[in-house]
Amino acid sequence: WASIVSSWEYTVSGWLALFTFARVADSGAPAQLGEIDGACWDASSLAVIEARKLHLPNSVEAFWDFMAYLHTSPQPGHHSAFMKLAQLFWERYVDCVLSRAHGLGRRGTIIISRD
Repeated sequence: WASIVSSWEYTVSGWLALFTFARVADSGAPAQLGEIDGACWDASSLAVIEARKLHLPNSVEAFWDFMAYLHTSPQPGHHSAFMKLAQLFWERYVDCVLSRAHGLGRRGTIIISRD
């Protein structure tokens, strides 16, 4: 079980490190990663700031700058904080993408006619 957790941590850490350093500087969205849903990326980033009451400017760029700082910090507590925030971000992002893919994010009025 420990190896699975360690492997998961390595995967999430690497994935988020890639996105952290590949983002577009002026928007905070990841660059050159065509499969990323920009709206979900931004919404999930802002949701983590709000959910954890982070003392950051309410912007995607500020969140990812903070994540980059935590990821590169030599302090063990910062790595732990990075992993917790990364997991929360990932959960929110996946929920958003799945809900949009299944139409839950685009609800509209459905008119049923009875003939």
